[in-house]
Amino acid sequence: MIRIDSTAGGDYFFALLPDNSTSNYTGRIYAKDTTGGYKFGIAKATNPIVYASTVFNHGTTYLVVVKYSFIDGASNDEVSLFVFSGAIPGTEPSPLVGPVTQAIGDAPNIRRVALRQGSSSNAPVLLIDGIRVQKTWSSLVVGISNISTTAENFSLSQNYPNPFNPSTKINFSIPERSFVTMKVYDMTGREVMLLVNNNYSEGIYSVDMDAKGLSSGIYMYSIEVKTESGNLLRDTKKLTLIK
Repeated sequence: MIRIDSTAGGDYFFALLPDNSTSNYTGRIYAKDTTGGYKFGIAKATNPIVYASTVFNHGTTYLVVVKYSFIDGASNDEVSLFVFSGAIPGTEPSPLVGPVTQAIGDAPNIRRVALRQGSSSNAPVLLIDGIRVQKTWSSLVVGISNISTTAENFSLSQNYPNPFNPSTKINFSIPERSFVTMKVYDMTGREVMLLVNNNYSEGIYSVDMDAKGLSSGIYMYSIEVKTESGNLLRDTKKLTLIK
């Protein structure tokens, strides 16, 4: 996840490397200033840099994915760039930029990532958080960890049906009177829906979620329970909307 607060002439700030080199930067991601915001770009190694036509907003968090594709042959591997402002599609979409190739030596492997400041006159000012590396698109979108703190009779069920369109049900149970909050987030961590925000007595409850205002993709739903006896219980799961 990336939030860029300011940009200049354009320099790369993220790259991939093989395990036997600290200078063979490939899959480079660039950002440069443009009217109304900035543009992302990508290059396999050095120039040429291919920039997207889309203009992105400073101060906004985006989920950025760089893909390196190993292809049989010499000097023909490809890199692609994807940028999302909300949910990640469950299947790989067309890239924002690429595939980009270059008649330059292919990486023997990808086993390192590099973050760099770049030149003072060209580098963006940004915050990078939540770096994740996977070999397949499906592994990228479904790898959400369960962060529950459990207690007897506290549970958050998987929504059903899942995948769904446009409505689904979510069940939860609480062991005593509690204040319950349940929210839905996109993959950048932006809250997109508030489902529950009230006091409930001990019991099992069912929540109807209507997602007709959301786009297709992977989302997270999270519950926070503050019990009358002072316990704080949390759990998070993912759901898939397909329209």
